[in-house]
Amino acid sequence: MFALSAVFSFVFGAIAGSFIDAASERWGQDKSIMGRSHCVSCGYVLKWKDLFPVFSFLALRGRCASCGVNIPRRHLIIEILTGFIFFVIFLSLPLSKYIFVTGTEIDLILFANLLFLWVVTSAILILILSDARFYIIPDIVSMPGALAVLILAALLDYVFPNIDSISFLAQEGVNNIFSRVIPSFPESLLGATIGSLFFFSISFISRGKWMGWGDGKMAMFLGALFGWPFVVSVAFASFVLGSFVGLFLMLKKEATMKSLLPFGVFLGISAIFFLIFQNTSDGQMFRFFSSSFFAL
Repeated sequence: MFALSAVFSFVFGAIAGSFIDAASERWGQDKSIMGRSHCVSCGYVLKWKDLFPVFSFLALRGRCASCGVNIPRRHLIIEILTGFIFFVIFLSLPLSKYIFVTGTEIDLILFANLLFLWVVTSAILILILSDARFYIIPDIVSMPGALAVLILAALLDYVFPNIDSISFLAQEGVNNIFSRVIPSFPESLLGATIGSLFFFSISFISRGKWMGWGDGKMAMFLGALFGWPFVVSVAFASFVLGSFVGLFLMLKKEATMKSLLPFGVFLGISAIFFLIFQNTSDGQMFRFFSSSFFAL
């Protein structure tokens, strides 16, 4: 059953990757997500047999079924990458091997937490891909995402305080295993507020030249998700990653000090990294990183 669950995680991730790819492309260009997918060259509307993630691309040999033009390989890469990320998130859960095995309410708790992680990861991937291609962080993802996490945190705090989930950030709970799926509402609200204000201040001071306003809205979403003070670790890691990438591009003479870099990509990558490793060993790596940072 564990092997079947692991395969399901990858397949479900590949399916989600197909949607993530389309959503990031359309929302990144301020287009509606509604409407059938079609070939950008000849306008051929994709049929159901053309929409199977990974398999359709391979069956068509990466070409349009109508005009034969090459389909960008990024579609295949995004589907496989998303499947892999979903698979790794599944493996990162401390008790993932027991999902669908016990036949008790524990299964539901485990799967609910896994589904939550998959949903927020999908939202982050949309933001990453949109910013990478179009230098746009869609408000339609970041703002509702922040609001949804804050509402969920408030519900778990004040309406359903007895509901527990396997968690990476909260205190120990039932039998030292169960705890909250997200930070408490005060921690989530504080993380969203401080995270967004920090990036908004950079955008305000630079008048949008150093950092776009979308980064602040994305930081609001991630701040709500990770809470205070853990959002600081995510932000710090993104600055470190961005610095290394910028330095690498300058050494290759592909960028200068004035070149624009999609910072949302670095924020998103850091967030997904911590989403995975904060679950591993009950979050010991994430907590060690955060405590080490605040000890500086």
